[in-house]
Amino acid sequence: MKLSEREFTVAERYATGETHKEIAAKLHIAPATVRNHLAAIYRKLEVKNKPELIQALPAQEGNGTALPSPEAHAPTIPLLRHLDEDGRPSIDGASIAVMPFANIGPTEAEYFGHGVVADIQHELTRCHDLFVSGRSSCLALSGQPADAAAVARKLAVQYLLQGTVRSQHDKIRLTAELVDGATGTVLWSERYDRVLSDVLEIEAEVANSIAASLALQIAGAQYERRRHLSTDELSAYDWRLRGNRLLELGGVENLKKARDCFVSALQLEPNSAATYAGLSMCFGYECDLLLTDNYAESLERHMEYAERAVALDESDSRSHYAMVCALLLSGQFERADLHAVRALELNPSEYHNLCSRGYTLMSLGRNEDSLACFNQSLRRNPLAPNSCLMALGLIEYLEMNYGQSAVALSRMTAATIQKASTLAAACAQSGHEDAARTAALEFRHLSEEVPVCPTRSEALDWPAFWRLAYPCLNEDAFERVLEGIGKAELPI
Repeated sequence: MKLSEREFTVAERYATGETHKEIAAKLHIAPATVRNHLAAIYRKLEVKNKPELIQALPAQEGNGTALPSPEAHAPTIPLLRHLDEDGRPSIDGASIAVMPFANIGPTEAEYFGHGVVADIQHELTRCHDLFVSGRSSCLALSGQPADAAAVARKLAVQYLLQGTVRSQHDKIRLTAELVDGATGTVLWSERYDRVLSDVLEIEAEVANSIAASLALQIAGAQYERRRHLSTDELSAYDWRLRGNRLLELGGVENLKKARDCFVSALQLEPNSAATYAGLSMCFGYECDLLLTDNYAESLERHMEYAERAVALDESDSRSHYAMVCALLLSGQFERADLHAVRALELNPSEYHNLCSRGYTLMSLGRNEDSLACFNQSLRRNPLAPNSCLMALGLIEYLEMNYGQSAVALSRMTAATIQKASTLAAACAQSGHEDAARTAALEFRHLSEEVPVCPTRSEALDWPAFWRLAYPCLNEDAFERVLEGIGKAELPI
């Protein structure tokens, strides 16, 4: 198995006697990242020690193609280095990570525990003096050994909320504990044995108990929150939790299933802003990832349900987030920014609100302000930065820092056509033809799975396709990216 360019560089330096720290210093990454690379290298080459590694390396000579060198003056360097920090910068004020609660009971009920924890986290974000770590980063660490200090250090938080949840028939048992991330000491714990219809009350109690323990105050709900769910409302809540979990998992089939879940919820509770927002994002993700056969229809549904969500509850930040996404995809950048500002006013601790504001600012050509917003996003959700890295790659490209653009894009763990085409454009603009060809080949491979790609559908020509692939760019920025795509010999 071939090594990537970065893996080959790490392996070569390690084979010549450099230490983890020396390699890390020269490549501007953390020693822990070097160790992770070496573990992957040993697996790929099927070697067990350094002598075997040295013997295996000659067969890897010439593997991959060199990316452009990063520019020393590039503005995103501090942001990217932040991702490599072993102990992340401390956050001013109280900070907490809400870890996924362990599900006790049938595995098919896992979605319920995820949903309850997500709602508790949302309650805590209404405490504006509390830094709440992003859910994606918490999920990324959920399968690792329960070392509170290590988790707290990686997420740069002082406290962890963890526990268990079990739902069976009409009963729920939830245990929660607040842990000091530095010492592992349990500061507060509680067990709740209630009927399922009281689940909203439990969520609010847990959040308020945490806030009280930290001597903070949760802002009053912007909308009236029910404390006791009727039978239909409880069923609708259950469908919404299923839909939210499927949205998190992503993919074409999961998005279709999520859409069905939200529709079922609305049949039982037709005036739920949160459910309309979730349904809107089902169509939004289809558009954003170009997973739909009928882009125009999906975008229309995305906008329709987002508008309905905001009309039902103007004070729900998730509804405004759905509107931001729909307006960005529609090219209505100024309106999108108004909703992004409103979402942040309502919930300044929510990662998605920060990230979406970064995109609206980029769309308006305010790259410096956009970078500041993405920096906050990365601090909030450091272990799931693909969306931020894509934006950083675009901003650096537009600033003509093509090397740094390639660095940001190459660090994305998700393979998307936007990543591949932008990386090809950045490499082509900097004269790295081999690297541009490699990225272009990756684009062609990925585009075979895109329903609206002109090679699969006659509904769009290439200019229209590229406009869908880069909906968040204004016309000048779009033309500059298209120029690089053409240089990379991709069809325009």
